Amino acid sequence: MSTETIKKQFKLYAPSTQKSYELNPNGTLTIEGVASTTNKDLQGDIILPSAIESMKTQLLTSTKNLHGDHEDKLFDGIIGAIKEVMDTDENVLKIKSVIRSKFAAEIKEMLDIGIK
Repeated sequence: MSTETIKKQFKLYAPSTQKSYELNPNGTLTIEGVASTTNKDLQGDIILPSAIESMKTQLLTSTKNLHGDHEDKLFDGIIGAIKEVMDTDENVLKIKSVIRSKFAAEIKEMLDIGIK
């Protein structure tokens, strides 16, 4: 697999759409990014458009927790809350989340240096 292919796959995982990051006055961090797409993910799974719509509907009716345990076990447990569905279509689910102050500075630093 080429490096370019790996980069494209990783970008589809959960790229942030923000260009700069500032901690909120209460120490939390607000971030925006792609939560899911209909593109094949790193595990080879494909999410159906109907699943994107279902996730969007769930998020529009209640706040959901954001868990940090997807990869490398960097952050275990609940790291924040999904607060808003952003510009979304049948193929992409974009969200805005607030990261708990306990994790905010470390996640901000990671994002600032280019870790996604």
